Amino acid sequence: LARRALGEGRPRIAQRQLKQWLKYYRDASELHPEALFLLGRAEFELGNYMNAHHRYREVINGWPGTEWAERATRADFLVAEVFLSGKRRKVLGVPLLKAEDEGIEILDRIGTEYANTVLAEEAIKTKADYYFARGEYDFAEDEYARLAREFPQSQYVRYALLRSAEAALAQYGGIHFQDKPLAEAEERFDQYRQRFPNSPQDEEVRLIREEITHRRAEKEFEVGRYYRRARQFRAAAYYFRYVMQTWPDTTWSKLAASELEQIEPFAALQAETASRPPAQRTPVMEEAPRQ
Repeated sequence: LARRALGEGRPRIAQRQLKQWLKYYRDASELHPEALFLLGRAEFELGNYMNAHHRYREVINGWPGTEWAERATRADFLVAEVFLSGKRRKVLGVPLLKAEDEGIEILDRIGTEYANTVLAEEAIKTKADYYFARGEYDFAEDEYARLAREFPQSQYVRYALLRSAEAALAQYGGIHFQDKPLAEAEERFDQYRQRFPNSPQDEEVRLIREEITHRRAEKEFEVGRYYRRARQFRAAAYYFRYVMQTWPDTTWSKLAASELEQIEPFAALQAETASRPPAQRTPVMEEAPRQ
């Protein structure tokens, strides 16, 4: 009767019938896991997502490794997707509480309990997409990288490598912040190009890669400028030379060469002063001429 009620789109009736059945027969019937599963389905269709999750977990924990456990896991995956979409948990029948954390927890369990399966693959991808959409790029980068690492033959591996690189790049906050995200994005885009040298996104990736080079050179150039303004000419010269050697084909390399030409005498004088015994040192008060 409960199966028929669900098939006819009457989950409320199915819920009532299944609760009644479980009250009297749950410990004495081989239909127990199926009844719990169907009750979870009825609760889901009624919008009682947390109740559905609890019923599915009863099946998964009580009958591990069975067909019903796998079906309950797939159904619980749908609960996780609902929670991550912003649906709220019900309290006394009213949707009040956010449930994103519960959604992530469900996906984590699936990834652990069904490791190296399609279910785990889908769970990791869903988590990564969720974090990326929310702008939590550090978590997204880790999950996409995990997807590509643990499922190298996955249909999503190209997507995961590209998204991992994009997530790493999105973490860069500008020249006043560390450029570690740029270095990581550079590495991940290079991995992508090596793995998929003739992909449809190849030109786009090449342009992004050039932009990363530009930003990294700019970052180090501005560090050199900072030291010049602070009249620490030796340090400034070091960064300008670094830009010239590491990114010789960029505009920043040409600018660094110009800056270095202006401050080199002062950098040499500071180096000479630093090499003297402390009693013989004299401060370098001159400032390099500015353009």
